[in-house]
Amino acid sequence: MFLLKRKKEKCTNSKEKIMKNALLLLLSIIVLSTGPIFALDITMDAERDDFYNALTGPADGYIYLSPASLGVGSGSGSPDDEFDCSGLVWFSWDSSYFYCYAEVTDELINVNSSTTYENDCIELKIDPDPLMESTSGVAAVRLTAWGEADAEVPDGVDNLIKGAELDEAWEPVEGEDYARKEVLTDTRYGYNLEFRLPFDVIVRAEKYVDVRIGGIMGLAVNLHDNDAGVRDFALRWGSDMDDTVWSDPQKHGTVTFLEGNKVNLSTANAITGVDTNSVDYTPPATGVATQPVQTPVQFELAQNYPNPFNPTTMINYSLAKAGHINVTIYSLSGQKVNTLVNEVQNSGVYSIPFDGSQLSSGVYLYQLQAGSQVFTRKMTLLR
Repeated sequence: MFLLKRKKEKCTNSKEKIMKNALLLLLSIIVLSTGPIFALDITMDAERDDFYNALTGPADGYIYLSPASLGVGSGSGSPDDEFDCSGLVWFSWDSSYFYCYAEVTDELINVNSSTTYENDCIELKIDPDPLMESTSGVAAVRLTAWGEADAEVPDGVDNLIKGAELDEAWEPVEGEDYARKEVLTDTRYGYNLEFRLPFDVIVRAEKYVDVRIGGIMGLAVNLHDNDAGVRDFALRWGSDMDDTVWSDPQKHGTVTFLEGNKVNLSTANAITGVDTNSVDYTPPATGVATQPVQTPVQFELAQNYPNPFNPTTMINYSLAKAGHINVTIYSLSGQKVNTLVNEVQNSGVYSIPFDGSQLSSGVYLYQLQAGSQVFTRKMTLLR
């Protein structure tokens, strides 16, 4: 009887050991299939890192905030066009940080209000754990654009709300946790913003971020624009375009953490499954919106004449030296419409006709490229 009991115990222990080993094997397979979380080598310098150049759209963490993404209830104004305000925004992550990098086109940078969101700035609203299905507990962070040196504005990353669960406040360091710079080039006027948020400070109402491959968190993005001393409007990403994204997690989109430090950005809310946002956030093929900046007269792309036009107009430009020249017409969405010039030209003044009789009414971009120099202007076709 004693021997039989010992055999049964031994058999039971053996089965438990087999089941335990099988479970460990299954877990190891899951870990291997999802891959490890590598630390991301991102430099906080307000310049685009190579990692972001490989991203293609919302499915891997890259969105375009166009004038079509105008939020509701965030000011009385609206963008004139993408040169007034628009932005490309990239997101990434590793086991310690959530990263954000933005290239904003803004023809008038204003940072003159003591209320952060009334300035030109980017703002994130974060629901650390949507699976708790809470209707409160939103963390917030804002980073203002680079403004005048004497502007009385909050300095650095502002207003990251920390829960009572944290014993120490987070004190971000410029160049280590955030960076910002004004941008004035031949093709764009605006500013770049970059920052990283430690996951252990993204805490609200006892909600913590599930930092793992396959984990999720709620997110809303606001790009605020100030042209007259107060916020005129905000461009927005989320499941709802209403201004209540600042306090309501059920208006947020969903971030899913992927392998390779990438994230999936879905405008569907993780709590309700609802998505009332019909805006296309796919970045344009030409990248960030470009705009004309005054250049020396010897190298210039002039405004077309007449403008508006129907259906023909003249495009004039001058070249300071010989080189390969491209003059291309694009739609506002970045789709190439026509190539007018693609050849080597000598220095001098040129005038070329453009016939828009096959196009519908609207605003188009015409672009002059000469070597590394690119100039872009808008023209309006009225049929």
